[in-house]
Amino acid sequence: MRSVRSAELAALTDEHFREEAASFDGWSCKPIEIDDDLCLVGGHARYQAALRLGHPVIPSVRRKHPGNGGRFPDRLLIEVTRKCNLSCVFCPVHAEGQPPSIPEEDMDLDVFRKVMDECRTYPQVELLMHFYGEPFMNKKLFEYLDHLRPAPELRPVWMSTNGRLLDGDKIARLLDSPITYLQVSVNGISEDKYSRLMVNSDFGVVVHNVEKLLDAKARSGRRTPFIRLQMIELDQTHEDAMAFVRRWGEAADIVHVNAFEKQGGRLPDYHTMRDGRPETRRMCRRLERSDMVVLANGEVTVCVYDYDGVLSLGNVKDLTMLQLWQEGFLAFRERHRRNEWTAIPLCSGCSDWWL
Repeated sequence: MRSVRSAELAALTDEHFREEAASFDGWSCKPIEIDDDLCLVGGHARYQAALRLGHPVIPSVRRKHPGNGGRFPDRLLIEVTRKCNLSCVFCPVHAEGQPPSIPEEDMDLDVFRKVMDECRTYPQVELLMHFYGEPFMNKKLFEYLDHLRPAPELRPVWMSTNGRLLDGDKIARLLDSPITYLQVSVNGISEDKYSRLMVNSDFGVVVHNVEKLLDAKARSGRRTPFIRLQMIELDQTHEDAMAFVRRWGEAADIVHVNAFEKQGGRLPDYHTMRDGRPETRRMCRRLERSDMVVLANGEVTVCVYDYDGVLSLGNVKDLTMLQLWQEGFLAFRERHRRNEWTAIPLCSGCSDWWL
């Protein structure tokens, strides 16, 4: 089945799509459903209507990954480096004036290999090769990626970059890598707004790098990595959401306007998106989804906002991932199921538990 060029729904709401939907006969703004290979698995009638009307981008959601049935994490975030080349205003780690909470270092390659070798036992692990650092700040990044090659069961494999360091050599090697999804955080459609958010970057350079990436992939004839371009919705970017989709929709595989996240209550609430958070607090959705994070220093935490490891379960240098899962994560998740998050400092002030 052919792949679908889509706009994933996050901060993109019915309001954003109202003008676009006016050109669709009977279009309801309900998204189509795609799988990890960007193949259509739901909403066929809406997809056919979009094709007939020549609409280049279609709102979509991805079908839930099957997971490991509770035996092991379903999603594993691997911080291959804590180093970053930018000081983004919405980053609690690298924003200007913030002292480093843990050393700005690369993950030891042997530690990475240890984690990946254990993951091979569990065929449905979804890997995210990024956390708070910029992956390309790790000079040996492609040695890490090469270690994934004998493991086709480890998919999808994600990597996210700010795009500033995407030169021709890196692009060529990325297109020949095991990465399934490459996400580039463009975060704007104009130099003025972009430069205020992505401090120390260069909008023109990033746009040029993205265009080179998209052109190289088109000429290569490869399906993967799927290129996903992202903008975070803030006060400064809210009105640009649909312009961002139009700008990149026909070239990228996915365009995504992401909900602003307050990082467990550690960032100010300067977003304008419609809040879809349920009125009644319940357990963290990411705990339900079985996410775990391995920080660059080897500490393993239960939370994607725990950039300094305050909820660490232990260090993977000393324990296996399975031990950390069975002896730490499952007990922590059970505390949430008993509604005990108010006793956990990082959780009690979190407003992103529903995302």
